[in-house]
Amino acid sequence: PYYVFGDPFDSTVADYRVSLSYPEELKAVSTGGVGENGVLNVSADNVRDFAVVIGDFNIKSANVNGIKINYCTEGEEDYTPLITEAVTFFSDMFGNYAYKEYSVVKTAFYSGGMEYPALCYISDVLDEKAAEEVIIHETAHQWWYAAVGSDQIASPWQDEALAEYSTLLYYESVYGADSFDSLYQNMVRPAVDNPSLRGVGIAQELSRFESAAVYDALVYRKGAAMLHDLRAHLGNEAFLTALRSYYKSNRFKLAAPEDFLSAFDAENAALAKRWLNGGIQSES
Repeated sequence: PYYVFGDPFDSTVADYRVSLSYPEELKAVSTGGVGENGVLNVSADNVRDFAVVIGDFNIKSANVNGIKINYCTEGEEDYTPLITEAVTFFSDMFGNYAYKEYSVVKTAFYSGGMEYPALCYISDVLDEKAAEEVIIHETAHQWWYAAVGSDQIASPWQDEALAEYSTLLYYESVYGADSFDSLYQNMVRPAVDNPSLRGVGIAQELSRFESAAVYDALVYRKGAAMLHDLRAHLGNEAFLTALRSYYKSNRFKLAAPEDFLSAFDAENAALAKRWLNGGIQSES
């Protein structure tokens, strides 16, 4: 069923060949690239799904390490420097970006943003600060969801927690430790300290969530707290080495929770299991 909360998909990768005609005065932006003169002809390999959005866009482009970056908007703002920085940061942090092109489209959308392989939407009602955060989070999904897949129905934490914590790592790197601490205290800590969620495991299927607030608190916030706890126990470099190993071993695959756990040593895998299953009452 198409659940109210989360992303109700469990998708393996496939190769897409798509041809599309559309009104020449508009622009088509897709998983495989951008159309020209009313025609979209694209090839997209190793992608979990294919999306396209058509609108009256201004398209601003850049290039980083052979990857074409597109920012598409009906306005005049330009987020290509931010997108380029985020792609570079996550490539250095976890492993090379998996595709030849990446497009961010600011468009009418009911939530903050949505990830697709080599493409994301951000809502056109976001202010500058929120837009930046959403772009970074959705870009992190190019590693955790697009390249490394997981069952988003049975284990929604597996991509969302990683994307959320990756966003915090970006802020820490770009804006410093104080920025990380502020975001963590304001976004993550309330979920960990919420009395009604103490002892509640992160590993919940989509059908189990009673509200968007609980879904957000467990999957995004408490999931990020689990990763932060692992980082505290392992140390920064060992933690990042584990995530790089997880990315390298599972790129273009559907990773099970056990694949994530196997990237860590036995002690820290056991720590993660306690977070997932509800054995953690508060942060250590």
